[in-house]
Amino acid sequence: MEEEEEKKEEEEQEEEERRRRRKRRMKRKRRKRRRKRKRKRRMRRKEGGEIGEREGKEIAIIYKSKSNVIDSDDGDDDTEKKKKKKKKKKKKKKKKKKKKKKKKKRRRRRRWRRRRTRRGW
Repeated sequence: MEEEEEKKEEEEQEEEERRRRRKRRMKRKRRKRRRKRKRKRRMRRKEGGEIGEREGKEIAIIYKSKSNVIDSDDGDDDTEKKKKKKKKKKKKKKKKKKKKKKKKKRRRRRRWRRRRTRRGW
């Protein structure tokens, strides 16, 4: 009797674990798909961009505008390369300081009865 109950419990636990693992896997897949969709959307949104493929992964091909090319006055330096755009550094978000909770002072209740002293009584 006890052995059967233990077996049942073990099976239930295994089943639960399997279910949990499956759920986790599905969540991971969903996240991956969502990221992929977001990436595609971002690529499409970029002006002058195109969706290309590299090693089976989709990448954004961005064509630089002609305004980036350095024009020289005498026209001899046609071979000069395009100016590289400086990448903007992301500002780190400051962490908000947690406000310390003020401790409430406990009020002592006065006893309604006077304390008896030897002198007074």
